[in-house]
Amino acid sequence: MGIGIHSPAVKLEVSGSAKAHKYITAVTTIPADETTPDVSGAGVLVTSANMKATVITDLTNTSVGQTVRIIGGSDENPSTIADGGRFRLSGPWAASVDDVLILLVLREDRYVELGRADN
Repeated sequence: MGIGIHSPAVKLEVSGSAKAHKYITAVTTIPADETTPDVSGAGVLVTSANMKATVITDLTNTSVGQTVRIIGGSDENPSTIADGGRFRLSGPWAASVDDVLILLVLREDRYVELGRADN
């Protein structure tokens, strides 16, 4: 993902100054074909290569107010999330490599999109 740059050479490249207020300490890989990933203790989830088309239908062990970032880790049968049900998104999302979806947990079974980067 590039910030202020059109063709980043690495996963995150920033043109100009950057400031970090909090370090991300927990990154978890979503197991292949998982439809209800566990987000306890993790703010960043990275998808795996799936054996078949995989739709994420829910998140488990959430906390109200928690921000969850899902990053596409593979283009092989990428995980998808539909707009509707527990997820309020600006549209369907497919987790292709380096794509990012940021969700806010409104309550245990309701998530709203804060942002996305489709790379």
